[in-house]
Amino acid sequence: MKNFKLITTALICGTIALSSCDKQNNYGYIDNAVYEAFNREFPGAKDVSWKINGNYAIASFDWNSSRAGNDTDYTAWFDRTTAEFKMHEYDIPFSLLPQTVSAAFNESDYSKLPWRHDDEVDVIKKNGENLVLYVIEVEKEENNKETEADLYYSEDGVLVKEVLDANQNPDYTDLLPTQPANDAYSWVDSKYPGARIVDVEFEDGGVEVEFIYENIKHDALLTAGYEWIYTKKDYNRNSSVLPEAAKTYIATNYPNYYIDDIEYYETASKGNYYSVEIEGRNDNDIELQFNDDGTLKAEYRD
Repeated sequence: MKNFKLITTALICGTIALSSCDKQNNYGYIDNAVYEAFNREFPGAKDVSWKINGNYAIASFDWNSSRAGNDTDYTAWFDRTTAEFKMHEYDIPFSLLPQTVSAAFNESDYSKLPWRHDDEVDVIKKNGENLVLYVIEVEKEENNKETEADLYYSEDGVLVKEVLDANQNPDYTDLLPTQPANDAYSWVDSKYPGARIVDVEFEDGGVEVEFIYENIKHDALLTAGYEWIYTKKDYNRNSSVLPEAAKTYIATNYPNYYIDDIEYYETASKGNYYSVEIEGRNDNDIELQFNDDGTLKAEYRD
């Protein structure tokens, strides 16, 4: 599927004479502790090559985790500072998707023509975290235009990310934080115990955390000091969560529109509300915001 093989920049050091291995390669400095950690996690790995992205040393290699059958393409991420094993990725056939993921995909528009899915799926596992992601690559050609998308599903079938016009050879490093994120994890755990964190991003002077809680995707925006700004729940097209008054308003005023997306915002300064994106026959997008009781709060047109 996505061939993540990299130009070999450093050979993995064997357990013998580890101290003689070069620590400097064409991409930068990789400490011997990283090589040692790699060998512990993936003994017998073949055709290993390395690169650096930010604070992560990334190994691409062939490995057979079961010691039976054929080797599989793997990618593994290690923290360059602590040598901690952070994440790994490998491919499986589409036919071996968990039933929950397969069912969720089959219920989506991406499973219908003109969309087509790739025969292989990327599996991403974060070390030490109860999170497994399945990335399904889909594409379509319509009106002489080709569109591609990567769909990220959790193992229980929650669609957590859609990346349009995705890179053919994605570097999943962006799923790892660019700086220590212990405070973000602590905040989520205190508010949503048992939640599974998908991503933590530090940008524009704030912290954005994507996580799964009670099988629903959440996004929380915090200040740099971890003060809460808002939390957003993504219900996709599940209109059953809407108040009856909101559903009646849409059916009465926009009978030729369909619901494309539903989100629920809990905010520190603007109260709570539903954001409903509806779309007409001519791709006319309208955002309707409803209060908890279903009364219209605001309306925005493209």
